[in-house]
Amino acid sequence: MHTVEPGQPIAQKLKSLSFRNVDLLSCMHQKLFKILEERRTHNVGLESLIFQSCRAPSRTRKSDFEGLVKKVTWGNVVEIGSDSGETETEETDESDSDGF
Repeated sequence: MHTVEPGQPIAQKLKSLSFRNVDLLSCMHQKLFKILEERRTHNVGLESLIFQSCRAPSRTRKSDFEGLVKKVTWGNVVEIGSDSGETETEETDESDSDGF
């Protein structure tokens, strides 16, 4: 992933983005966040963002993305990198998933 250079068109037709069974590492999280911020700034924000059965840094939360995307689905996301060494799972109701 890379951020858009000035004057470079943004993929305006992209409406939904899904991540399934992916490790959302800290550097990837930061790049994704910056891209979503740019899209919102240029009025081409995503309709939905789905994280399903992924692993994410313990400081990553659904609320990080809610201001950047209209609908965020956050299901069965496992926290990695916590100080205690334990993992936690945050689940949401599956009925709000688009089925992508």
